[in-house]
Amino acid sequence: MKLADVSIRRPVTTTMVILALIVYGIIAYNRLGLDMLPNIDFPIVTITTVYRGADPETIETKVSRKIEDAVNQVGMLKMVRSQSLQNVSLVVAQFELGKNIDVAAQEVRDKITAIMRDLPSDIEQPLVQKVDMGAAPVATLAVTGGPEVSPQDLYHFADQTVKRQLQMLEGVGNVEIVGGQDRTVWVYLDPDRLIAHHLTPLDVAQALGAQNIEIPAGNAIPPGQEVSVKTRGLVGDAEELRNIVLTTIEGAPVRVRDVASVEDGLAEARSASLFGNKPTLALVVTKQPGTNTVEVVRRIRAAIPALEAQALPGVTIETPVDNARFIEASVKDSLFDLELGALLAILIIGIFLRNIRMTFIAAVAIPTSVIGAFAAIKLFGFTLNYLTLLGLSLSVGLLVDDAIVVLENIFRHFEKHGDRMRAAHDATAEIGLAVLATTFSLVAVFFPIATTGGMVGKFLKEFGLTVTMAVLISLFVSFTLTPMLAA
Repeated sequence: MKLADVSIRRPVTTTMVILALIVYGIIAYNRLGLDMLPNIDFPIVTITTVYRGADPETIETKVSRKIEDAVNQVGMLKMVRSQSLQNVSLVVAQFELGKNIDVAAQEVRDKITAIMRDLPSDIEQPLVQKVDMGAAPVATLAVTGGPEVSPQDLYHFADQTVKRQLQMLEGVGNVEIVGGQDRTVWVYLDPDRLIAHHLTPLDVAQALGAQNIEIPAGNAIPPGQEVSVKTRGLVGDAEELRNIVLTTIEGAPVRVRDVASVEDGLAEARSASLFGNKPTLALVVTKQPGTNTVEVVRRIRAAIPALEAQALPGVTIETPVDNARFIEASVKDSLFDLELGALLAILIIGIFLRNIRMTFIAAVAIPTSVIGAFAAIKLFGFTLNYLTLLGLSLSVGLLVDDAIVVLENIFRHFEKHGDRMRAAHDATAEIGLAVLATTFSLVAVFFPIATTGGMVGKFLKEFGLTVTMAVLISLFVSFTLTPMLAA
């Protein structure tokens, strides 16, 4: 084999090439992200529309069907279905696998924008989102206050401090507060008083909306300067809300306090969260699409001490749910299995060959192939996840094949005439085609897995390419490093 001959004659060049592969592999390993599954874009778009106060039948006729008709005009649409619930319409559009999900989402937004005039005027803006399996909650923080901390203060700290600072971290997509109640001012209308003053609940609502607002008031132009002016009409407390004028009767103002009672309290409890049987505020953190789970959670962990320093006395911040711990433990176990497999393979080679030099060569060749595989994983933009680690674990047995065949043949020729360089040359020349055939037969088995179509193929792509690159790197090492060290 010409490659083996060059490696034997030029050991310095071969050493530098192998060292470059090892250095790049080590750097790649340290920079590889850790995740549970590969980052996969599913060609699915959801359209969520909120229509408050509407029953499912109204949602179906006035919202869902119109959105379905609009989405049906987008190209490469495979299926569209809808679910109409109380106050909410959910339309799911699934596209063919060849459709670019970003383009699909933008086309859906354009179609929704075009039919907005046909939808009820009081609906909320439809929310168009791509389905991302990786954009799941990665951590949950529990913010718990002692008896000296009021529910309003605890919620304000969680919402204005913890949530805002978490959202500024790189990779954090959304932070949702579960449990707790925000401050709310309640206006309890008295029906008898409303009738006596010839008012309706709608009149009160419109007056509150019209008089509780800040709007620009133009510009003032003193000599030599220009100043922006705005009206300050926002209500500051419950007393100011009580004094808002609803109407006038015979010149006498009718205020909110005349027809209602105003209470500064808490919002209705729509969710609850317990931590250790104690009421708490749970902040569910979701990562951005395409970001690495472990890296995002590590940034959250690093931010917690600074948040605790800003907390009110008696407030604690803990992390009861941390998906990165499970991923880190799983990856650690897989890497241990990988190392154990390589160690056992080297031990078996030593037992059967009973030659320290040959055993040492195997002990160098096998880790070199694995480290090179890490370089290939980084080159393809993959992460260390279940599928790539499965591929590496499976590859250990395959990586050993090339090394054992080449080493055993070199050892056999060396026993014949005792010349290491001649043994390395003759052995690799004798079995070169056989090793090539063995390796490429493995490539022929695993590479098609990486090109499998459909949704399953998206998951298996990283597995197939990892095994393929690992055995090819093993072949390269067997024809370069192994004969050079044996010679």
